[in-house]
Amino acid sequence: MEERLNNPPSFRARDMVRDGPTFFRFAAVMGLQMGQVLPAAFVGLMLPVIYREQGLSLDMWWVFTLPLIPTWLRPLWAPFIDRTGSRTFGMRRSWFIPCTTMGAFAYMGMTLFEPTIENLVIVIAFWTLKNSIMTTQDVAIDGYMVENIRDEERPVAAGVLDIARNVGMFVSWVGIAWIYDAYGWTIAMLVASLLLIACSLPGILRPEPPRPLQYERADPPSLKSLLARRESYYVSPLCFFVAMAGAIISSLYPTYLSDLGFRAAEVATIVGPASLIGTVIGATLASWVLSRYGYLRAFLI
Repeated sequence: MEERLNNPPSFRARDMVRDGPTFFRFAAVMGLQMGQVLPAAFVGLMLPVIYREQGLSLDMWWVFTLPLIPTWLRPLWAPFIDRTGSRTFGMRRSWFIPCTTMGAFAYMGMTLFEPTIENLVIVIAFWTLKNSIMTTQDVAIDGYMVENIRDEERPVAAGVLDIARNVGMFVSWVGIAWIYDAYGWTIAMLVASLLLIACSLPGILRPEPPRPLQYERADPPSLKSLLARRESYYVSPLCFFVAMAGAIISSLYPTYLSDLGFRAAEVATIVGPASLIGTVIGATLASWVLSRYGYLRAFLI
């Protein structure tokens, strides 16, 4: 096991386009990743800044954590999603296609209410509903990515997918934010909804292959069995602290920039390129370290 982790077979970025099926497979995975991020990044970054511009007190900032509750609770229904679905249509496609459709309609529904102080409650309610749908979609997409990326491809795929995610964030924070600044909330959210569908099309159109044998288990997946694994004792706290640090930083600096006098579109223009450049450098370096030293040594580095 350790030998396989520390000495993964060679797979390079150019191998993703070596033939049609491999290219389509990676296009599907990357498209699903970008489709998730494009509208979510715009809403997640811009709404707090928009409300701060309108004078919402920092004492009320807790309301922006309410839409995140479905994300915290998704381990409760993730095992059910993992073991249910149509094998003919695709175990993962059975979930992420309807969730993508409903999520797009939920984003479109948010166009009905301008983000004003008077509409704060209903905007947060729509945001929470949207996150409930898209969190379910995320569980299915995570499973789809794991099952469609081979072990030897993971070092490169991890970096490429992270770059794709941040390209989506860049387009969202710079492009959709510019649309919001020029044409308003309704047009920006409609564009975001259409981009969700457009980016997801490769994954929607690609027939889902049978689940790899290593993921076929006699015992159904469950949260209890996951937490009983020895790895959970150190992986779960690590994920918690990494996520907590990221959440604190990402929620504070846009608000700080807004308080300095930057408009919402200006905040997005600052954050978007900085995030993309940092991710390209970090993901490229991480892929090289993974390919050269393996998972365990890369993690320690």
